Order: sequence, then C-alpha cells, then structure tokens
Amino acid sequence: DASSTTSSPSRPGTVIPPPDLSVGSWEIHVMPGVRRGVGEDLQRTLISHRVTPILRDGLGTQGLNYPSRVPIFLTRGEFDSEGFLGVSANTCEDESLVGMVIRTERPTAEVAATAAHELFHLYSLGLNFTSLNPWWEEASATWTPGRVGLGETTSYDISLQYPMPLDSSSPETYPYAMSRFVQFLDDRRFIGDPEWPLQREVI
Repeated sequence: DASSTTSSPSRPGTVIPPPDLSVGSWEIHVMPGVRRGVGEDLQRTLISHRVTPILRDGLGTQGLNYPSRVPIFLTRGEFDSEGFLGVSANTCEDESLVGMVIRTERPTAEVAATAAHELFHLYSLGLNFTSLNPWWEEASATWTPGRVGLGETTSYDISLQYPMPLDSSSPETYPYAMSRFVQFLDDRRFIGDPEWPLQREVI
C-alpha cells in the first residue's frame, strides 16, 4: 500500500506516503530520532522544485530502481566515519535496489540539496552504471541543487584556489568544487534545457 506510514522489516522507520512517480521517484523513511515533519518538508521541497522531472528530462532516463522507488533513509547525525552528508549504495535487503541515507541535523534546504545531489547519481547511473568520469559525476551532482533552484553549493569553493587539472582528485573536495565548471558551461547554454545532451554524452 503506497499510502502506508507503518514500518516493517522491509519498510523501516516511518514511511511518508510516496508521491506519484511522475513527480517523485522516491520513498522517504524517517528513522528513529528524526521528526516526521523533516521527511514531509523534504518531500514537499523535492516536489515543488521538480527534481525528478528535471533529472528525468535532462538525462533522458528513469534512473536506477525504476519502476521501484528509491528509498531515502533520513537519519540524525553521522552514519559513517567519513562524515558524509548523504550517500547512495545498494541496500542490504536487496542488492539490486539502490537507496540513499541522508543526515538531517541541518536546515531543510541543505537536506534537500543533498537529496538532489544523490538523486543525480541515481539518474546518471541509469545511463552508465560504470561511472567512467568520476570527477564529472561529482561536479555535476554538486551542480544539480543550483540547477533545480535549491541554491548553489559553496562549501567546496575554497578548493578552487589551487591551480589543478579539471579532473584532479586531490584535494578530495576538488571534484565537487568543479561544479563551478559545469555551472560555467550551463550559464553559456552548453548543457541544454530541458534536455542535457552534453551531460548525456560525457556520462
């Protein structure tokens, strides 16, 4: 039942009723310690900013898991030693299903920006599961929140002070900082709208 909000071994946490697949390809799971309202706010924000339609039209794919939904697990605080804000990975219950884990102890806009970043990865991997251009992948995922109107990610800009090749992976934040290059291309209309032929070709 798509409207169920109860938990079960296959549906942990409180499940926010999923949206219609035309506007949202996810299912939000609010884990213990996170207010239900955080999940509801995230869902409203992702729908109002048309994240699924923009990614679907731009990349020309339904993304991984389709027609199954992407489970988004909202958790409080750190969930790994790396201190990531969000991560996409195969789920333990079903290795063929990719899910997301997102930290929520931040403003709603930042939580939504992380979700948009991770959703880009899932749609991109729908085009090319081998992810041959990891720097372009991270740069583009970091560009996505700004592209869908959730605000630009500025926390990696400090890495731009280093003169490096575009595809450098050191420092670790450099591929994310290269979102400014993708933004540069987009500002000059090289990416495309609403389809993103350049993104598709590079991916």
